[in-house]
Amino acid sequence: MLDRHIAETHSYSIPEMEALGMQELIEMRYLLETPLLVDSSDADTLGREGQQP
Repeated sequence: MLDRHIAETHSYSIPEMEALGMQELIEMRYLLETPLLVDSSDADTLGREGQQP
């Protein structure tokens, strides 16, 4: 496709990531492994401050 080479993907084990200095990625991996629940109830009132009900 378009005569371009697409690099292969590679996954790293935790020991490999530690050896490569990827400490932040190791600490944040829970964001990639578990569903993230976002509560937007505070955002519903954003911008309504000072308005009369």
